[in-house]
Amino acid sequence: MSTARITIAIPALRKRLLESHMPAKRSPQKSTRTGKDAAYHDLFTSLQRFERLYQFRDPNNACLFDLRVNECYALELIALHGPISVANLADKLGIHKSNASRMARTLETKGHIEQDLDTDDARLVLWRASKKGAKLYNNVESYLTERYQARLASSSASDLKAFVRVLTALTDDAEERMSESNL
Repeated sequence: MSTARITIAIPALRKRLLESHMPAKRSPQKSTRTGKDAAYHDLFTSLQRFERLYQFRDPNNACLFDLRVNECYALELIALHGPISVANLADKLGIHKSNASRMARTLETKGHIEQDLDTDDARLVLWRASKKGAKLYNNVESYLTERYQARLASSSASDLKAFVRVLTALTDDAEERMSESNL
């Protein structure tokens, strides 16, 4: 199979996989759930749909501003928590150290991060955001924040704070489940 065929086949396969895992948009079936049970079910359904969009997207496609999805996550970690070692980056992203190293080299080639040496161990390379990378991270954050503001403009501040509390609790639960599954 030629490279062009593979390039075309992979997105088509990903789309079929996504469609096979995602129910078609339709009116919700009549449920016997009421009150809080119905609300939890609606939350589950909405979160499942949201998670599938992220889980089945193509990581090689540009996320924003010519960054791939994993590069966006890596740049965010480095910009917010750097300087950071490749091992620490790999651990925080949940990927293999060799993949984190390749990602760091790509971000360095693009001029988004720079190397530092650890003051305690000169053999250890640490990565920090360059001025260009810090500016890019701020642009990504501003762009997404503006999109959220436009989409949720009709929500009150108290609604947004409640949503953040719920999302934080669910994220904490997901992290707990993931750490339990690694035991």
